[in-house]
Amino acid sequence: MQTTLALTITTVLFWHHFGIADSIIITDETRLHRDLFKSNRLVLPVVDGKERKVKVIIGMTLNQVVDVEETNEHVLINVFIRQKWNNTNMKWIPKDYGNVTQINLKPNQTWTPDLFLFANVEEDKSYNGILDTLKTRVQLTSDGNVEWNSPIMFRISCSINVAKFPFDTQRCEFKFGSFTYDSTKLELIPENDKADLTQYTDNVEWMLISMNARKEKSQHTCCENTFDEVIFNLIIKRKPLFLMINLIAPNMIFSFLTIAVYTIPSASNERSSFVVSLVLAMALFLTSSIDLMPDSSEVIPLFSYFLGLVLLAMFLLTITICYNLSIYYANANVSVMPYWMRKYVLNSLGPFFGIVLRRSQSNEKEKVNDDHIMVDLNEELECCHPGRLWKPGSSVKASSHLWRARSSKANVLKEMGLDSRMSKRDLKRISKYLTSIIDSLEKEEEKAHRQAEWHAVSKTLDKLCLWIFVCAFLLIITFCSIKGASLT
Repeated sequence: MQTTLALTITTVLFWHHFGIADSIIITDETRLHRDLFKSNRLVLPVVDGKERKVKVIIGMTLNQVVDVEETNEHVLINVFIRQKWNNTNMKWIPKDYGNVTQINLKPNQTWTPDLFLFANVEEDKSYNGILDTLKTRVQLTSDGNVEWNSPIMFRISCSINVAKFPFDTQRCEFKFGSFTYDSTKLELIPENDKADLTQYTDNVEWMLISMNARKEKSQHTCCENTFDEVIFNLIIKRKPLFLMINLIAPNMIFSFLTIAVYTIPSASNERSSFVVSLVLAMALFLTSSIDLMPDSSEVIPLFSYFLGLVLLAMFLLTITICYNLSIYYANANVSVMPYWMRKYVLNSLGPFFGIVLRRSQSNEKEKVNDDHIMVDLNEELECCHPGRLWKPGSSVKASSHLWRARSSKANVLKEMGLDSRMSKRDLKRISKYLTSIIDSLEKEEEKAHRQAEWHAVSKTLDKLCLWIFVCAFLLIITFCSIKGASLT
């Protein structure tokens, strides 16, 4: 016991000798804190007999729109929140405390409004959208005015309307209110009619249009009284340059390249491979760019209208190309051209597109001379087999040129290298062989002509389809433009 008392006396003497005891001084701010917190300062700061509600002014400084998550329909912004009110229980006279006019307190040392951010989806459970859980200091002045400034990241659920994608404008509401203090106890007032944008930093994808503030009253299902709410309405517009270069322009190029397949000749055998290559390239591009398009089941984006119509046009275009190729390579010996195709396509549309099928024919005078000579020649050869040696009006140039302007049967036989003293059997055999050759030549010429008709029909349909699909793509672009204007 004596040892403990001696140590205590020694310690006191040591502090007094080195002046340590003199350094422990109770300052004016210390006394102010001690006097302010004698009673409970967490109660609602109202004065009995006077207005029994607190007016809280709330303001916001928008620093940046960080991200718009279209798939999850979330909007993330970086803001600076300001809350101001007057606490009647936290006043003092500055001259009584060394002219101290302002002190800083922890939020849990004084009353703070329990404001909540509606539609909050922040993953931080310690915050969970409740503003009075923020950790920044509260500034208190001698007249009881309190100001609480806090930087924070807000993430809220926002309905994303992608009907005009990629030229869409989004509107998101940041709604603040209390769940425990109704309008009779807490009055919320917006600091200004819009947020402070002086420190705003541009977003690379979204352009800020405005962020206005307004006050509303709402009715909760739990209570009879109304509650004050302050709503900040954020309006942003998408910057479409990136998507136009990486999404829209390639699709339009692929679309018009597909139409260009009608300019490739069918005989080149490159049409099918060209179309298939374009379709595969477009499918690969859409697979890689699907992440650029927002997911939505409520509305169809404007670009989806364009893409769907283009894919439908490409589907029909592929079918028409296959049909045209089947016409071009039709077997003239087997396939007979339908009447409607010959009348409307070959004879009507063909000349309109500058496709005219010409067939060489002798004039009437040559036909008469040829017929007269061939009749006499058949009589001379005494042909007994069915048919004649040469048919009237034959288009075989070799036969018509052989006896053109001839009037003597002997001269004809001489030109043909035949001897007039040949036996009738030899002449009949020669006549049979020549007739067979000429019939074969006529059949080949007729086949070539029918094949040329099929080719002419195919070329006519190619030009018709080219104009149809060019007009179709122009109509698609016009439709999407009108659709976009109607959504404005």
